[in-house]
Amino acid sequence: MREELKPNLEFAENIFPKVYKLVKKAFVFLHNERLMKKYVTENNIFMHNNWKNNCLTRRLEHKTFTKIENKLSKITAKDMSQYHNPDFWLFAGDSKAFIISLPEPKIINDISKEELTEIVTKIWKRSFLEEEDRKYSVAKYGYYLKHYYKKLLEINYGSNSINIIEKYDWLFSRSINENIIDTVNEIWEMEKDVMSNKN
Repeated sequence: MREELKPNLEFAENIFPKVYKLVKKAFVFLHNERLMKKYVTENNIFMHNNWKNNCLTRRLEHKTFTKIENKLSKITAKDMSQYHNPDFWLFAGDSKAFIISLPEPKIINDISKEELTEIVTKIWKRSFLEEEDRKYSVAKYGYYLKHYYKKLLEINYGSNSINIIEKYDWLFSRSINENIIDTVNEIWEMEKDVMSNKN
């Protein structure tokens, strides 16, 4: 697989310490117990299952969190709005700092069928790291590269490519290799149809 298709772990490794500190600061702010209790009291909220999500949603709009977001955006060169979701911030974890540190995948116009097969195989087999990746300390978060490879598919083949993977994910009676072959073929044919329509 070409380098431009792979996640840039070296970049993620270099900025991870700064990103981790900011993510930790964001989490402490968002989950401040005193402020959460104040929110519950002021809004007369019954402590149902979604109360914490509702509180987090409101606190994501706070100027303090916005400042942290802006710093993260400057360090990572990423649009932080994609993480502007209470579910993302519901639980603490180093993995969140890794996900944010990782550069966005690129649009590549000439992905070969062999490369597509490699990408789909990584997603299906949940084996995202290559041998040379293990020299980086952030490689311990390798499982979360699934988000990178799914996004790589999505920006190059459209959201329907993810739907195709999820469709075969429910076919429990089939082998993984069968699902990989059919997933690749369907995405590949879908792309050919899109290109022919453009022409």
